[in-house]
Amino acid sequence: MKLKIYTDGASRGNPGPAGIGVLIKDGLDNIKEEIADYIGEATNNEAEYQAIIAGLKKARDFNAESINLFSDSQLVVKQISGEYRVRSEKLRPYYLEIKELIKELPDCSFQHISRDNNQKADELANLGIDQFQQKKVDSIEDVERLITELDEEVENFEESADIESIINHICNKLKEDENNSNDRLRSGIIYGLLLADRIN
Repeated sequence: MKLKIYTDGASRGNPGPAGIGVLIKDGLDNIKEEIADYIGEATNNEAEYQAIIAGLKKARDFNAESINLFSDSQLVVKQISGEYRVRSEKLRPYYLEIKELIKELPDCSFQHISRDNNQKADELANLGIDQFQQKKVDSIEDVERLITELDEEVENFEESADIESIINHICNKLKEDENNSNDRLRSGIIYGLLLADRIN
């Protein structure tokens, strides 16, 4: 099997939130694999390198006779091919990792292509960032929803004599801080009780 691997990296801020995109096709242009991952804070060049690494690692899963890897980063392609020196200390570990991966793979070539011919990999790289940012939004919404639910439960919380005694004792201990109001302390303690009950 001959593999064609299209890779791209995206960074929103350079450095900023970054993602990688990898599209793997066989010799007949059938899609074999798509990768869209978030890689944290990185520069464009770091993302480009990490996308190539991800593509080469995934290529090991296929019994390929040859691998043609395409990237729209001329800098990275020329560095890997030896035309340019890798001057950045941040990029050198990625470069060395790629060189080690190449040793494990069959006939492997790297080619620079235009962005227009690498649109799918670019979409996947940005999808990796979008998926991460959506998870952050979902997490914030989950927290806000939990706070709303707890606020409602705090209002309806019925304190037994034992619980009221414990709450009063804690409040008296903490009221030495003049910034702590009694109502806020009581609500906070009940929050804790309700959360503990949910966990258990």
